[in-house]
Amino acid sequence: VVNRTLTRAQRLVDACSLHFPQVAFSAFPFCLATGDSKTESGTANKEFASFVTFSSELIEVFKKGDLIVNSTSIGLSGESFNVLPWERFSKNMVIYDMIYSAYGTPLVRAARAAGFLACDGLGMLAAQGEAAFELWTGHNVDGVMRAALDMNVENAKH
Repeated sequence: VVNRTLTRAQRLVDACSLHFPQVAFSAFPFCLATGDSKTESGTANKEFASFVTFSSELIEVFKKGDLIVNSTSIGLSGESFNVLPWERFSKNMVIYDMIYSAYGTPLVRAARAAGFLACDGLGMLAAQGEAAFELWTGHNVDGVMRAALDMNVENAKH
């Protein structure tokens, strides 16, 4: 688990470990060695890619990992993911960006350009809508919202 700080990452590891005791989790801070990803006000720096490096420990995690999930706001405003060492990632790595976009998020575009299987949060958005609809109405609408979302995304592209 990689987060802005080691403390935040460790909190997530502790929470995940309670629910998935059979999985070995490790905690790492995102920005290492040459800079910090936040400004003095605590907001994410959109130019973080220019000064981020990764520890050898984190590079080893990238080499062995199976899945990267971006659950941060990085990329929401178009920030680049060129900083990630794609060439060091496991060839079987799958990238999931919880952010959704009709045109693909920066992370998804970068991952696909590097040859990785990647998807964004459009499926999650549709599934949340379907679950909420069922809770409110009692009617199951499996696949209906995803189909409508896909149609609207296609229309938005043209």
